[in-house]
Amino acid sequence: GKAYYAHAGNWIELANQSELPTSTDDVSEGSTNLYYTDARVDSNFATKTTTDLTEGTNLYYTDARVDARIAAANIVSGSSIDDLSDVDTSTTTPTDGQALVWDNTNSKWVPGASAGSSIDVSDIAPSSPSDGDLWFDSSELKTYIYYNDGTSSQWVEAAGNVASNVHLSDAAPSSPSEGDLWFNSSNLRLYVYYNDGNSSQWIEASGSVNSTSTNSYDSSDFDTDFATKSTTDLSEGTNLYYTDTRVQSYLTAQGIAAEPQWQEQSAAYTASAGDKLFVDCSSSAVTVTLPLSPTQGDEIRIIDATGNASINNITINRNGSNIQGTADNLIIETDRAAFGLVYYNTTQGWLLMER
Repeated sequence: GKAYYAHAGNWIELANQSELPTSTDDVSEGSTNLYYTDARVDSNFATKTTTDLTEGTNLYYTDARVDARIAAANIVSGSSIDDLSDVDTSTTTPTDGQALVWDNTNSKWVPGASAGSSIDVSDIAPSSPSDGDLWFDSSELKTYIYYNDGTSSQWVEAAGNVASNVHLSDAAPSSPSEGDLWFNSSNLRLYVYYNDGNSSQWIEASGSVNSTSTNSYDSSDFDTDFATKSTTDLSEGTNLYYTDTRVQSYLTAQGIAAEPQWQEQSAAYTASAGDKLFVDCSSSAVTVTLPLSPTQGDEIRIIDATGNASINNITINRNGSNIQGTADNLIIETDRAAFGLVYYNTTQGWLLMER
């Protein structure tokens, strides 16, 4: 393209076109109008939150919006089930063991006898049973039905001794036989294993039952049991427990050597590479025997901790290696002597690090 400038009401073509910029690449960035970069966008975006963003069709949370939604859904926030428009527990006060039953005349749910039988799991017979209730004796593993024969009511064993065919668990038993009973401890319901001529399956014994189980288990029971447990009771899975051996293996793999700790010795002792010894020779002389097969760079440090070496000498037994290039033991006779030995080679043996 060409460039022009205005002069005396006319556009005059510039003679030199080569110096005109053809893109932003030809114009240096100033200090005010900056060029776009991803880094600048990211930097500015990191300083922002939803507080800086105007609400659009995606609405922000407010308590008022939640309250409005609850009201629209006709959800009752009261503290009693009687607040529901189709429930009436005020006219007739409910009693223990009752359930809500439908009163078709008044079109309301009212307290009444449960349509199902009660199921109890305990080691003693339930008190105040009703005709048709089931009781699983957890001590004998037998199932009983509360039955009135026209003369009296009593607990009658469901099918003789059926201990091998009654199951109590939170998962369906494997390899069941027809007629087996399974009490599901997770939903407190009784099932019968039944063959309808085409297939076998677990059928709920009496629909949804009103359980009065004395062995019900809730979160507070779990919390009580859990408080008695520790990692000792939990088998190790992929999250491994701490052991000194594992730590040492990891350090070794990383090339990190554990720093030996100082230790006290008051009797004859065979040292290991890296030992740091406080020698107590206040009562008697002490012999420290050097390692049998040292390698170059092995170190041992020794201190006359009680300051009695002049009376009760500390003998450094060479254990087959030279000390200072000679085949002699090293006798420490100076009180408070403190020194280190480092192994060099077969000829020179152990060398004093401090003299």
